[in-house]
Amino acid sequence: MKIPETTTCLECGKIILGRTDKKFCNLACKNKYNNQRLKEKKERRLNIIRKLSRNYEILESLLEEEQSFYYIEELIKLGFDIRYITEVRHLGSRNQIFLCFDIAYSLSGSRISKIRRDSLTRF
Repeated sequence: MKIPETTTCLECGKIILGRTDKKFCNLACKNKYNNQRLKEKKERRLNIIRKLSRNYEILESLLEEEQSFYYIEELIKLGFDIRYITEVRHLGSRNQIFLCFDIAYSLSGSRISKIRRDSLTRF
């Protein structure tokens, strides 16, 4: 006689009775588990949007100052996060232009320079 394998609920950890491919002990556990997963995905997405928005606000304020370059260290103190961009354009083997929505800038060493508003359309 074969002893049936037991599985546990992904949400509460209780032993599941019935089919061997069941993942949850009841509908409430299934809903709670899936709602939590969706909430985590939404939070991750909102966090990225917040960081992009903060970068955009900082870059937009720098556009008005018309200074030739800014040290990244100074921008980080303002809340800028260099990891969050919306596009990278490669101009030859060494040059890159980084974009945060419609604001473009160059990055060289520890400085950001050539900040300008860029057209979002490309042909």
